[in-house]
Amino acid sequence: MENTILNGRYRLERLLGAGGLGEVYLAQDQFDRSNPSLVRPVAVKVLRAGADEYMQRKFHQEKEALSRIRHPYVVGVLDAGVLADGRSWFAMEYVEGVSLRDGMAQYGQAGRGVAFGVAGRWVRQLGQALAAAHAVGVTHRDLKPDNVMLARVAASEHQIKLIDFGIAKVERSVLADATVGSWPGRCRTLRRSRFWGRRRRRAMSIRLGLSRMSC
Repeated sequence: MENTILNGRYRLERLLGAGGLGEVYLAQDQFDRSNPSLVRPVAVKVLRAGADEYMQRKFHQEKEALSRIRHPYVVGVLDAGVLADGRSWFAMEYVEGVSLRDGMAQYGQAGRGVAFGVAGRWVRQLGQALAAAHAVGVTHRDLKPDNVMLARVAASEHQIKLIDFGIAKVERSVLADATVGSWPGRCRTLRRSRFWGRRRRRAMSIRLGLSRMSC
């Protein structure tokens, strides 16, 4: 896939990672065709080859979820299309930084963890990201440190970016409900957030945020 150009502007450079639904590539967005030297890094997610109907629906629901949420602490979707072989893809913001899991180890103080003020700022931003998703009918359902990025915005400053809505619940989706009759993962490892109703989502957001941000 490297050096493939999508929609005449996204040049795939290298594989960043792979998951259950597909692969994510670092790409350069040649957004100004009159001046090819102007580029910006983006992330492009491509549906995995041989994906079944369930995986295809979840892939498109992730795209739908991201298109609904417009918030600085949630990764944004930029564009979408279909490859020549029929596989779907979509382009997202590229988040330069580290995962929350790595960040807590990297920026924590020896024997004391992350400074209280810094942890408090991250918790507040994560709560705002979840609230923005819930406001448009999207429940993440896979909140964990690996799905929260610390985007570098200055030499010593980072902000939260919530990523990976691959198994999100999307209310009033334009697609068929991909969760009917099929659960992603094994029941014994399902997170409690998948079973909690809308009335408890806000409490769940705060509780999960605090538990994951323990420093």
